[in-house]
Amino acid sequence: MSEGLEQATGDETAETGGGETLLTAEAPKNEGQGGQTAKEDGDDTATSPPKGEVASEKNENAGGPEPYELTAPEGYPMDAEALKAFTKHCRAAGFSKEQAEAQLAWMQGNYQRWQEQQTTQRKSWREELRADKEFGGDKYEISVAEAQQGLAEFDKDDKIKTMLRETGYGDHPDVIRIFARVGRALAEDRIHGQGGGQSMKPLEDRMYPDM
Repeated sequence: MSEGLEQATGDETAETGGGETLLTAEAPKNEGQGGQTAKEDGDDTATSPPKGEVASEKNENAGGPEPYELTAPEGYPMDAEALKAFTKHCRAAGFSKEQAEAQLAWMQGNYQRWQEQQTTQRKSWREELRADKEFGGDKYEISVAEAQQGLAEFDKDDKIKTMLRETGYGDHPDVIRIFARVGRALAEDRIHGQGGGQSMKPLEDRMYPDM
């Protein structure tokens, strides 16, 4: 949430447009049929090279594509190891460099469409929260601040905040409602502790008054 949970440390989620409130297989090797040396001068011990070497030699002689290296498209989250595995897969499948690059471009297009869907979904969630009678309207900014405080209180190592940022669920209205209730209850506890002997309902009753 720039307006939500992940804003507590100023983090942004590039993959979903800013995050305003709280993505190898190797082809089977051919088995060589030959490889045995003919018996000579009464030598009854036949030898054959390892199967992997036979398959490698046959692949090299099969007229496959020349070795090549691929580069991940700009903005596509593919680390070096994944790119290396994908390149190896494309070579084993007999793809030319142009064909392999076309596959990468297709994958990037799918990723961009997913980003757009995530951005639309998160915007819809924020609008839903703004329309909420208890947490939205003129209470929206306060609710978000309370949610951030509630999350910070129990997420000391930022693992939950990181998960919410990466998945986009930091904008989900139900997530914000829960943490806003936590933050609100904690604030009331602090005020009560400073004010003395006034009795208060248990924390869970204040978080979920309708239960």
